[in-house]
Amino acid sequence: MKRRSSDFVFQLIQAMTKSEKRQFKLYSGRLEANNTAKFVLLFDVLDKQREYDERQIIHHVGVKKQQLSNLKAHLYKQILISLRLNPAHQDTTQHLHEQLDYARILYSKGLYRQSLKILEKAKQLAIKRQRPTIAFQLVDLEKLIETQFVHKEVGSRTSKLINQSKSLSHTNDILARLSDLATELQSMMLESGYAKNNTAFSKLEAYYDERFPKLNYSELGFLEKISWLRVQISYNSLIQDFLGMYKYAKRWISLFDDHPLMVGEHPVYFLMGHQHFFDASFFLKQKTQFNERLIKLDQLVKKKVFSKDKNLVTLYFLCKTQAQLNLCFLDGSFSVGKRLIPEILYGIKQNKERLNPHQLMVLYYKLACLHFALEQYDACIDYLNRIIENKTLRVHQDLLCFSRVLSLIAHYESGRDYAIEAQIKSTYKFLLRMDELQQVQQEMIRFLRKLPDLYPTELKAALRTLHAQFLAFEQDPFERRAFLYLDFLSWLEAKIYDKSIATVIQEKAKPLVR
Repeated sequence: MKRRSSDFVFQLIQAMTKSEKRQFKLYSGRLEANNTAKFVLLFDVLDKQREYDERQIIHHVGVKKQQLSNLKAHLYKQILISLRLNPAHQDTTQHLHEQLDYARILYSKGLYRQSLKILEKAKQLAIKRQRPTIAFQLVDLEKLIETQFVHKEVGSRTSKLINQSKSLSHTNDILARLSDLATELQSMMLESGYAKNNTAFSKLEAYYDERFPKLNYSELGFLEKISWLRVQISYNSLIQDFLGMYKYAKRWISLFDDHPLMVGEHPVYFLMGHQHFFDASFFLKQKTQFNERLIKLDQLVKKKVFSKDKNLVTLYFLCKTQAQLNLCFLDGSFSVGKRLIPEILYGIKQNKERLNPHQLMVLYYKLACLHFALEQYDACIDYLNRIIENKTLRVHQDLLCFSRVLSLIAHYESGRDYAIEAQIKSTYKFLLRMDELQQVQQEMIRFLRKLPDLYPTELKAALRTLHAQFLAFEQDPFERRAFLYLDFLSWLEAKIYDKSIATVIQEKAKPLVR
């Protein structure tokens, strides 16, 4: 019976590179008896499968169905051990854990001096490479050994270890509090999007003020500063303070510029900081710095300043792709965006297993907007339907709502307006149910509803009236969030002046883009 590749060991084998598979075969074959072991046969069968097929496995491996679970568990463990031994996966964190394990083994053998020597070296490396959690564990074991191994420097070493333990404990406490708050704020963004009104803003402000720890930024360590900035950017994004978001994102990437060693040590934070910087630069129309930083990031990645495992490949794909698309929306270079589409679709296919539903839907929405700007309305509707028809998506109400609004406009533009009244009613009910019916959306729905009754001679006047209303909304701190998802104004201006959306955005971008 074939089913979707949801089996853990199957997924792990599919994620392995050719060199990793070759190393596993060498590792598993280190004992002659293993060459015919059933877990090796299971590996070979799973490696050849494109989809998980349990019947085929049982037939070729020669096991009963009741035995398969234990065999897969054993294979899973052996693969992980093999991957752990692979030099490509030897990073600082793994090295430090390995040294801690060695120190524990030596301690259990009563070789206290040797254990302390390993712990001291590992501790210095952990502190230098910003690994406070493991550094605390190393100090904790040092303290335990000091209680049993008496030597002439015991007094001074004990005081030093206690002070280090207190300092690392304080650092880890700060990191935990900041990380928790940043995660909570990001969760709010994913669920509801930007603050919609004064009530939501006041709740957010009170929530932030109550939980944000009072810290002196200049006294924080590297990782503490990153966590502090994560909170600030998440909060400023929620309240639509994009200037604040830009300021903190710029400070974030400046930290890595000042500490280049940390790029290789913390590549996820490095990419995350750039993603925030690109988003903020897009909202503020800072094209020059946006473009310069995108080029610099691409050069850094090509220099291999950090090892690109599959997780980092996916993160970089997301960061670069969203930045490239936003750059097209920023200056109206949609012809450039059109040339990027095959590359983006290939990237989605390659990374789909590691993209979460929200990330995938954001990419679909941006592709829909790009096709809309290119006046390829059928393709636009296709991507929007992937979002609208996704019944399992439970995040980002804004994305769901504006997908429906854009779909209405795309149906009108494509000439599929024969069922637009039913769509309008469906969208209106959806927005009411999601508590998302802002004035911008209401006016757009009213306009689309009366379109079929307008004479051609009345259309331009109706468009100008709607445009004037939207210009007023653009200054409203809460209504303007609609324009972050869809450039209603440029679409209206294109209709009023008989121009393409690309031309309108390009003309508007010249004096605005910095």
